[in-house]
Formats: sequence, structure tokens, C-alpha cells
Amino acid sequence: MTLFIYAKKVFLNHQWFEDQKLEIDAQGVLISMKSAFAPSHEKTIDMVVPSLANLHSHAFQWPMAGLTEYCSSHQDSFWTWRDIMYQFLNKVEPEDLAIIAKALYIEMLKNGYTEVGEFHYLHKDAQGNPYQQPDLLSVSMIEAAIEVGINICHLPVFYQYGGFNKTAAGDGQKRFLLSDHQYADLVHSLRSRYQQHHQVKIGMAPHSLRAVDVGDLKELCLDLADNQPVHIHISEQLSEVEQCLKVYQKRPVELLYSELDVNAQWCLVHATHLNEHEVEQIAKSQAVVGICPTTEANLGDGIFPLSKFSDLKGNWGIGSDSHISVNMVEELRWLEYAQRLQMHRRNVYASSDKPMTAINLFYDAYKGGNQALGNTNSGLEIGKKANLLALKIPDQFLPCNSDQIFSKFIFSSRNNWIQDVMVSGHWVIQQGQHPLDEQLPMQLKKVMKKILSH
Repeated sequence: MTLFIYAKKVFLNHQWFEDQKLEIDAQGVLISMKSAFAPSHEKTIDMVVPSLANLHSHAFQWPMAGLTEYCSSHQDSFWTWRDIMYQFLNKVEPEDLAIIAKALYIEMLKNGYTEVGEFHYLHKDAQGNPYQQPDLLSVSMIEAAIEVGINICHLPVFYQYGGFNKTAAGDGQKRFLLSDHQYADLVHSLRSRYQQHHQVKIGMAPHSLRAVDVGDLKELCLDLADNQPVHIHISEQLSEVEQCLKVYQKRPVELLYSELDVNAQWCLVHATHLNEHEVEQIAKSQAVVGICPTTEANLGDGIFPLSKFSDLKGNWGIGSDSHISVNMVEELRWLEYAQRLQMHRRNVYASSDKPMTAINLFYDAYKGGNQALGNTNSGLEIGKKANLLALKIPDQFLPCNSDQIFSKFIFSSRNNWIQDVMVSGHWVIQQGQHPLDEQLPMQLKKVMKKILSH
């Protein structure tokens, strides 16, 4: 059945169009857009814009968001937070994870994300033993995404060691560990299971250069990369850079590029601490940098050199990572504001030929996020499955032009303007609600009570 959408304003291919009729076919593909006013019996949407991809998610960390904001050490850091996270996740069982994922993914949909890159390294039970079904937890995550209607690029994580130089993993990491053969079997199993499902992609994700052997990673990439997304944490912490230099006499990005063919299918998550040569290497390779501004701020990681990177036409997208915030607007604000604080000037992500900061941030996040998750067949583009957001503009801002309204949405909105969300041509959020809204909060409450009572 063909679906028609009438909108007062549409953002398509970096341009605004007024009073448009969008035609979406039975397969969910946007097949045409033309000027038209809605008939009297049809609803007209204030503003239609593309949705974004959330390229980096650790769903199991979401319930602990906001619960670590106390001083656990006189040198509180990413590493002390990580110790608390390990304790927390040991209480999460498969049935809990499914509920957490569904609730989180609905939150993502409501806040403008229609695809998630789930960087998933929880593979075993709390004792570090494999489940009878080795891919149980990955399947739980993927099925949760399918049920709520979000597209997922599932990224099973390869995790071998506790640090550089093949340091033995600690007790808190026992649920993550897989041999190279176990990991390859996991990825192949998931790809076989979901190869025909249009909502699902299966990439691969070496956790980091501190947690995997570079030689093993090279072999796995030959077997598993196969034009699929490859994601890796890299250069998130200064101590990580220092340790890598001590062991390999190279910085993490330098080491990665010296050993592997890093290209446009790669996503380098964080890449916070880079020298100029590394910035140039990443941009030249066309890999995507996965920037997670609210998590990086929460953990005290540092600030990605966005201005230098964008000067080199580098690709980037955003992720909510630990989910201290699940809000694309907040991620984009933090990204720009951190640059302003660092560079002591305004509108860093703008130029004389592209003066609108909000538009620039949003459009480049849209392109980079889709690239990072291997999404080539959906978005807000003619001929692709329609992923879009319907915004309700507050009445007092209607006198503003389209650029001004969108700038208010990104930089000054307090309430969520996103009213309806479409994924692959199907409405999954309508009037701010999801069909599972009634049952999931109580289920999540029980999970939180169980976890916090231990």
C-alpha cells in the first residue's frame, strides 16, 4: 500500500523544500517528492528531516547511567568507572539484557535514532562460562531491536586480553573473552541466522588494540571483514596511548594503520588523542570516527580534534556509548560546544560557504553514521527505504525560516520536538509513543530492582 506524507518543510540532500508530498511505496521506499498541499482530511507535518544512526552503543551500560556520579577515588577516572561497570554487568542475565535493550532502543527511536551500532562484548555467563547457545546474548540484542522496530548493525566484540603485551584478563572481563576461533564461529553463526533480515547487519569489532593481538586481528579481518563494518575503540585515554608507545613504539592509530588496511568500512571509536599525522591518516583512509560527546565528557576522556579533521574532509558520526544521554540533539550540542571551549570561538563547525552550524553538524553526522553502519539502502533520499523524523515546531517559532527553526531545534530546544518516527517506511513512533510503552517500564523496574538489590 502506498503511503503519502504531507509536510510544510522537508530537509532532503542538504536542501530545504516547502509544502511537499512524499510518496512511499509498499516496500517502504521513498519513490517521489513533489510540491503539493495536503487535502483537508490529511494531516500535515510541520517539518520532516532525516533520522540519524547511533553508531556506538553498549546497551548493558544504560541502567547504570547516572549511578556513578559520586567520588569513588581521589583520582576518579575512566578506569575507576570501568571497575564499577564490571561489577554492575555481572548481575545482568540474558532475560534482563533483552528488557534493557528493548527499553533503550525505544528511547533511541523517540530521540531521533533509527539505526544502532551495538558494540556487544557480553558473551558469557557471570562465571565466565559459555552459554549452551554460544550466541545467546547477541541474539537477545538483535531480537530486541527487531521487536521494537529499530535497524541494528550488531558488532560482536573480539576480546582476548586485559591490556597490551597480552596481559592476562582480569576477573571483571571474564564474560567478554573468546578465542579467535570462538569469535569467528560467533560472527559466522549470526550472519547465517540473519542474512535475509532487512533490519539486521552483522559487522565485527575488535575491542581495542590493548585487548586483542594484532596478528590475530589481521587473520580475523581476512576472514570476517568481507565489506562489512569494522569498529574498534582507539586512543580514548592518554594512558592507552602511553602504554602502546611503550610496548610497540607506536601510537595506537599509527600501529593500526601500519598493520591493517584501514578503509571506509572502518569506524574508529573515540580517537580522542591524536597527533597531526594520525588525523591526516584517518581522514585520508575515509574511515569514520565515532564521536560520543556526552560519554567522553562524562568519563573525562578528552576532546576530539574536530576542526582539524573537518578541514581534511574527514568522516564522522555520533554515538551514545554508555547512554549517559540518549539524545542526538545533546550529542551534537556537546560536540560543537566542546570545540568552542577548546578554541575560544563560536560556530566552529561552520564556514563562509556553509554558515549554518546546526545543519552542518546534522548532515555530516547523518552521512558518517550511515557509512559507519554500512547503511546504503535507507535514509531520507529518493530510492531508499524511508527513515525520517516528523518534528512538531512550537507555534512561537513558526515565523522563523527553515534554517533558523532547525538551529533552534539543535541548540535551544528543551522539550523533544520529535513527534513521529519512521523506519524503513513504517511508523514506529506516533505522537511520541511506542506500542510497548505500557509494558516495558514495569519490566525494566523489576530488572533495576534485582540488579540494585545484590
